[in-house]
Amino acid sequence: MAVAVELSNRQLQRRFKAEKGCCPLPYLRHLRLEKAVELLCTTQESVRAIASRVGLSDFSHFVRDFRAVYGVSPAAFRQANAAQHVANRHLVKRHKSRTRQASVTTTNVHESAVANPLTKSSPALLANKYC
Repeated sequence: MAVAVELSNRQLQRRFKAEKGCCPLPYLRHLRLEKAVELLCTTQESVRAIASRVGLSDFSHFVRDFRAVYGVSPAAFRQANAAQHVANRHLVKRHKSRTRQASVTTTNVHESAVANPLTKSSPALLANKYC
């Protein structure tokens, strides 16, 4: 990478860190894990296939990095987010069926979803933007 931008390795690291707040390799790892979260929530691909797709050929290394960041394995992350998706869908259906009652509003449905213990207890569920 440094050669492509005509800088020394150290100069590239300094400039990258000044711009992004971390060195290039940890930043790349972060991007790969973020993409893995998106794929876990939006596809039915195997965890091993997702690891390969995001550029990590060593599956055990991928699982270890994922667990270090999100606190759970990729498979457990997918399972917990699938359960959360079903719970949120149930809340929306319940809200639609009670539209005549003034006491049930979109705000109440949102508060119920936030109060769900699955949402608060698992750091892995922070990826709701994908699920």
